[in-house]
Amino acid sequence: MGTDFDAVVVAGGQGSRMGHVSKADLDVGGERLLDIVLRATTGASTTVVVGDVAVPPGVLLTREEPAGTGPAAGVLAGLDAVASPRAGRSS
Repeated sequence: MGTDFDAVVVAGGQGSRMGHVSKADLDVGGERLLDIVLRATTGASTTVVVGDVAVPPGVLLTREEPAGTGPAAGVLAGLDAVASPRAGRSS
């Protein structure tokens, strides 16, 4: 018997220490870092990505308000999207 769970992936940030690149879009062995992380969420009832990044179909995408307010705000935005899906699903 499996365990029901949801997943929140905080994929925002300015990447200021990396020359302002999108960390989620970094290429790691031919794959986006975000796609590697999302593979680890396989089986989640709901998967939410918080950030300004393209997500695959079936994954919710949301942002913290206001944008850029940090990882704690991102986690809260992700949990809010799981509890009451107001964010749009990727198409």
